[in-house]
Amino acid sequence: MKQFTFEQKWTSFWDKYAENLILIKAHDHSASLETFPADYRRICQHLSLARTRCYSLFLCERLERLVFEGHNLLYEKQKKPWLKIASLLFIDFPIAVRRHNKALYIAISIFLLPAIMVGVICYFDSDFIYNIMPAYNVREMETMYSDGVKAFGKIRESDTDWMMFGYYIQNNISISFEVFAGGLLAGIGSLFYLFYNGLILGGVGGHLSQYGVADNFWSFVSGHGAFELTAIVIAGQAGLILAGALIKPGNASRKDKLVEKGHQAAIIISGTTIMLIIAAFLEAFWSSSTLIDHGVKYTVAAFFWTGIILFFIFSGRGFQPSGGLNSAQNNLLTETADED
Repeated sequence: MKQFTFEQKWTSFWDKYAENLILIKAHDHSASLETFPADYRRICQHLSLARTRCYSLFLCERLERLVFEGHNLLYEKQKKPWLKIASLLFIDFPIAVRRHNKALYIAISIFLLPAIMVGVICYFDSDFIYNIMPAYNVREMETMYSDGVKAFGKIRESDTDWMMFGYYIQNNISISFEVFAGGLLAGIGSLFYLFYNGLILGGVGGHLSQYGVADNFWSFVSGHGAFELTAIVIAGQAGLILAGALIKPGNASRKDKLVEKGHQAAIIISGTTIMLIIAAFLEAFWSSSTLIDHGVKYTVAAFFWTGIILFFIFSGRGFQPSGGLNSAQNNLLTETADED
């Protein structure tokens, strides 16, 4: 589209948007807060298009001013660090996960299907586990969850809970990063790590269940697994979001699309990092305890899983915080229409 045609189509919209900015700054009741988030996003798209198509410097500078002023209005109420963190975790994070639900469903399938299939096979065939794990690792797993150990899931009995907490954080985040960063390999890396982790979980779970330590293993995994396994799958979703930007950028350049999708992926990864820290704490201080009855652990695990599912379904929907434009920010994140 030529610049003249582009300006002719959108100049009246830009003028109305600029007028609305003035009304909002003046706290005028006639200001349109409901349409402002979508209008702001459209202005951002117009700026990106103007830069990509090498339109005149005058037009780009005008759009930059409109974007700058709109950005300041949207985020001026988010100055307190704790408010930013709360907004990220309880609004931006779940909304970003729901927004890219196709990538989420793919990640869940690639992780869950091999876990179930291999788990069933290993349960009925005690030797199949050796096809996916070395014999010494199998023996190690059998020892870690056998009756009589001081703490489930610990290879070295002398390790303190705090040492294991640090180890679990490092291990969980490294796995999550592998799953996420694999998206830059056109998604192949993310799919591979999701498949592999599902394979190992299913294989170990099936083998230990037929080995006779099912309660020891599943009561250990079920509690912190609500946070850890969910976070790993969602990290895979973030990787697939990056892959989508590289494989199918649409009308935008791959660089611009990667920047756009990378912002959403960064929000998701920030949320999963918090989930993995919570998982590491539970794994070190709750799941590994042999003093807590299996039934109690299963009950708490059911509470965690229900809470996680409800969180991603409902958190952030219709959020109306104090300060009108924070709700506008929420609407901005959920806006998905792409218009030229």
